[in-house]
Amino acid sequence: MVVIIFNKGSIIRKLIPACWIIPAVIVGVSAGTTGLKGYGNHQFCWLTLESNLIWAFIGPALLVSLINLIIIIITVYKILTSTGLAAKTLQTKYKTGLKSICVILPLFGVTWVLGAFSLNDDLVMFQYLFAICNSLQGLFICLFHCFLNEQVRLGYSHYQRRRHAGRMDLKLSTESTKY
Repeated sequence: MVVIIFNKGSIIRKLIPACWIIPAVIVGVSAGTTGLKGYGNHQFCWLTLESNLIWAFIGPALLVSLINLIIIIITVYKILTSTGLAAKTLQTKYKTGLKSICVILPLFGVTWVLGAFSLNDDLVMFQYLFAICNSLQGLFICLFHCFLNEQVRLGYSHYQRRRHAGRMDLKLSTESTKY
């Protein structure tokens, strides 16, 4: 995997500089145009709403969330129209699509849409939802990619069977040595 990513012809080698340069340009332009006013106050060190500087952060975050949402829609569409699900019932397709969305959403950070709504002090509910969803993101990833993953569950049950069989062999061998 590492060899493929850092191959000379890999697109990743070309994207890495862009991933550093684009945020640097955004920070440079926003800091230059505002004269660093809006980069926090005496209470906290964060972008404030007074000069709309927060949009230098929220704008790109929403753009990334929109791109991720488009990727999610395309991915779910490809899953639902795959040949493996062609003969399945509509209910099975919906269930598979819903499971796919639940698995992909935490990975793609779509919770940042709630972060944009949490800027409005009148909508405290979105601040709580944003905090709860972001703090539970790791749990959701672990839940959907480990505990509810069929391959992981099969591997664990195989491990448990082998472990149980080993105990049975040990028990039988110790019982046969008793008088």
